[in-house]
Amino acid sequence: VDFSSMPGAGGEGLDGGGGGSFMTPLEMQQLDSASEQTQLLIPQGDSYLQTRAEAVEQIESHISELGAVFQKLAGLVQHHGELVQRVEDNVDDAHENVESGMGQLVKVLEGLKSGKMLGLKITGILVLFIIFFITFLA
Repeated sequence: VDFSSMPGAGGEGLDGGGGGSFMTPLEMQQLDSASEQTQLLIPQGDSYLQTRAEAVEQIESHISELGAVFQKLAGLVQHHGELVQRVEDNVDDAHENVESGMGQLVKVLEGLKSGKMLGLKITGILVLFIIFFITFLA
């Protein structure tokens, strides 16, 4: 509110001691009304500023909470990363063991095949000896 445009403003006292005219009751009422409006604006401005300050503090609180959440999340990601690495290593070891087991099974199968052949050869030789002994010794 601009008080300089009001009558009686501009250095004149209320008693008109500045050489000008004195203020009428209507002018005094307008001045009081303007002062009350200004005083009403100041508390509203304070409450607005206070509301804004509370909002800023609330935002800061939320930001710090988000920071804490992200730090916990980073810790969990790191921990799970280590677990995933261990699982991957175990899977690689299991794959190698399966490959080694398959190789061993192939060797055993070949051994069984050769063992069957060996068994057939021995059986064949025994049958020939039995036939030979029966034919020539009987």
